[in-house]
Amino acid sequence: MSYSIEMTPNALEGIKRHKKSGNKPLLRKSEKLMNELTEYPETRT
Repeated sequence: MSYSIEMTPNALEGIKRHKKSGNKPLLRKSEKLMNELTEYPETRT
């Protein structure tokens, strides 16, 4: 089962700023976290 994540406008703005900064390690970590949350929302990383 896969869940979806609703992003607030503030969260989307933050992601946009991180993409613009080009901080690749942070972007990879964020993507990994979002993928984990959609698969296992009750398990903490």
